[in-house]
Amino acid sequence: MYEKIDPATDQSIAALLRASRKSKGLTQRQVADKAGLLIRHYTRFECCERSLLVASFNTTMAVLEAPDIDPDYFAATYVDAYNQSV
Repeated sequence: MYEKIDPATDQSIAALLRASRKSKGLTQRQVADKAGLLIRHYTRFECCERSLLVASFNTTMAVLEAPDIDPDYFAATYVDAYNQSV
């Protein structure tokens, strides 16, 4: 399933996570803590080692909410495009 995700999409999501985190002045550890994740799990999303598109719904929502990323924006931008490609 992961192989079908365009690497550019994962890179774009990672950039969104980084930019949102940095704009709030948060460290990766702070975002991971807010999301209820171990830091190594969170950093995998920012480093494109794991795709947020194939994470569980609860994990995806926690990662998005920690730095205040609008879930509707994420869904419209990434999830809809992913669903159309598979």
